[in-house]
This record gives sequence, structure tokens and C-alpha cells, in this order.
Amino acid sequence: MLVLSSRINTPTLWKKHGKYSGLGVREYFEKSLQLLKDDGKGLKAKLVAEKITPSIFKTYKLADIQAAVKKINGGFSGTIICVQRKGSSNKQQIQEIRFRYTNAFWKQNNLSPSNCGPEILYPTPDSGLTEVVSVPEVYHHPL
Repeated sequence: MLVLSSRINTPTLWKKHGKYSGLGVREYFEKSLQLLKDDGKGLKAKLVAEKITPSIFKTYKLADIQAAVKKINGGFSGTIICVQRKGSSNKQQIQEIRFRYTNAFWKQNNLSPSNCGPEILYPTPDSGLTEVVSVPEVYHHPL
């Protein structure tokens, strides 16, 4: 998994995912960045095309966002990660959308459950909230 944030723990990510990819450390993170660029590019516009529009006021059903992500991702599911919104509301908002890949970098369904409630916000970038990031996860399958 790769999260573009100052809270990245690169050694942990390498131990958990990268070392099983068959690539070196640098090559693994370069490939992860390429996946982020390829599959995460235009994610917001693709969600808007599916009628999921950023707003700090409108909530969406988690199931609707999951269906849109699956359609955008070529029929493969993704995992929606939420955080509690700071301030007076008691709502959750999307923080990440995770896509999953085999260690050969083929798309696959993400089996990790979402941590979101049934109704969530999809925040606007200019609202001062966390920007939604498309996060590639590369998993190995132990024998």
C-alpha cells in the first residue's frame, strides 16, 4: 500500500507489501507511484461522472460510492477509508480510496472492508479537509 502523506512509514510498507513483489525497494515504490498516476488520475472527474460530487453538505450512501468505484476500476472493487469529520457535525468523510493489485500488478478485487458508516461525505479539496487519494495496494498470496 502506498499513501502519499507525511505519515508514510516506508519500512513498514516495504515489509508488508513490497518485498513480495519481486522488485527492489526503489522499483517497487516507482511502480506504486506509476499505478497511482495511471489508476488514480482523474478519479474525482470519474466519480463526478457517476454522480458522486464533492460537497461538505451532501452525504452519499457508502453502497453508491462503492458501486461507482467498482465501475471506474474496470469491475474490480475498491476499499473506501473514512475518518471522522472535525467540527460540529458527527459525520464521516472519505479519506482514501484503495485499489488492490496482485504482486504481478494485475488489478484484483479489494477484500478489505470499508471502515465507513452507511452515510458519508465526499469532501471538496478547498474545504480544508483531507484530499481523497487513490491508493494502490500490492498484496502477496502466501503459499
